[in-house]
Amino acid sequence: MNINSAFPSKYLKASDAEEDLQLTVKSVKLELIGQGQQAEQKPVLYFEEEPKGMVLNKTNAKMLAKIAKSDDTDEWKGVKVRIIATEVEYQGDLVMSLRIREAKRNTATRQAPAEPTEAPAADDIPFAVLLPLLLPATALLGLMA
Repeated sequence: MNINSAFPSKYLKASDAEEDLQLTVKSVKLELIGQGQQAEQKPVLYFEEEPKGMVLNKTNAKMLAKIAKSDDTDEWKGVKVRIIATEVEYQGDLVMSLRIREAKRNTATRQAPAEPTEAPAADDIPFAVLLPLLLPATALLGLMA
């Protein structure tokens, strides 16, 4: 049994991002996080592709604001991000934590330019207008050789 499955959470944790997650921001909501005296309002980031939210700390909130080019959380909707799990220092110990990074560009989705189905017209070929001038010049060069 995976120990992480024994303690389910409604929020993303580092073990959920063993592989980088490519996600799209759906919304940000303030929620009460923690229990009793420790409970406090924190922003929680929700995604289109993932049912679990991600509790934002200051580091991740600043990174997302940089990626979205806006400090206004209402403008973060639709922003694509990459969520990674990495070691960070917390109270003198190294612990696994989630970090937000810019989404990787997906080169596989780029389409190759369509191949022409017929030969391009002379007007469509760059420098085609110079061909009549180049032909006599090449003939002269051939005579001089």
